[in-house]
Amino acid sequence: TFAVTPVLQGWTGTSASAAQITTPKVGTSLTVAAPASGTVNTAIAASAVSASLSGGTSPTGSISFTVFGPLANAPSTCTTGGTAVGTGVTVSGNGSYHPSAGFTPTTAGNYWWFASYGGDTQNAATASTCGSGMAETVVSSGATPTFELTPATGPETAGVAFNVTVQAKLGASNDTSYTGTHTLTISAPTAPDGTHSATLATTSVTFNSSGSATVSATLFKAIASNTFTIADTSPTTRSGETSVAVNSGGAALSFTTAPTSLSGSGTTWTSTVTIAHDAWNNAPLYAGSGISISITLSGTNANKFSVAPSSVSATGTPSGSFTVTHTDAASKSATVTASTSAPGFTAADNATATISS
Repeated sequence: TFAVTPVLQGWTGTSASAAQITTPKVGTSLTVAAPASGTVNTAIAASAVSASLSGGTSPTGSISFTVFGPLANAPSTCTTGGTAVGTGVTVSGNGSYHPSAGFTPTTAGNYWWFASYGGDTQNAATASTCGSGMAETVVSSGATPTFELTPATGPETAGVAFNVTVQAKLGASNDTSYTGTHTLTISAPTAPDGTHSATLATTSVTFNSSGSATVSATLFKAIASNTFTIADTSPTTRSGETSVAVNSGGAALSFTTAPTSLSGSGTTWTSTVTIAHDAWNNAPLYAGSGISISITLSGTNANKFSVAPSSVSATGTPSGSFTVTHTDAASKSATVTASTSAPGFTAADNATATISS
């Protein structure tokens, strides 16, 4: 601002008034840069954040830094709110300036950076972008993303689907940000047929607001502890692993010895029930409590024979020995049947034989 005293030709007065003329301030520009990512409870160093002042004429004054967050979207106004980062930084010319202190985020999320320059007698005040286009730092928890797998109560049966609850985790906490539809994969030991291992009923799985979903899985290798993994590789790689006992799939029952002709009361036939390999070539395996195989007699003269025991319990490689006794002196015949209601078995898998005297 300048004071100008007018001089008028022929002026004979005793005083003159001064007119004030104000020149416009020089326009300035300010941009902010910050790290793209950070970790909860880890300081973002002051040297990692910068504000670049340009366009000024030997600018002085100060620059203030503010961070907003965690917010899903950039703030629409930056004149209020946010967290001051250090105190004002003295400006001495155009150039790059850093806040007087670093910033340590304590919560995961998106953080948005803002800086303002107060101006001086020659240079206009200015500020960095507010809203869309703000410098952003995405802060993660630092914990490893995983899945926690909870299968239905086993044991399961080879080739038969069962439910598995899949919970997204960040460290020990549920990851509630893992929602929407994701593509999952499953891997597990391969069955003895060399082809089948594990499948999901659908690989496109929708997770709820708690970061949880239920999938239908099928395993094919019969083993006391079948360890399987469910994984996702996008947007970040995460996986979970658990084990479940898997029994053999249904396979035909058979008698190890053919019935002999019983001659007279008290004569006997003794045999053992075995189970063939299943459709995936698993040897008979029944974990946990095993299975129960019933031995029954049928036919018009079934009451002329007795069987003991009438039920054989099998674990590991199923087999059970039983004895049929003829209890009548006259010639009679009956049908002996071995059956089980274990998962995967049907009536077509029963073993039958005709015994006569």
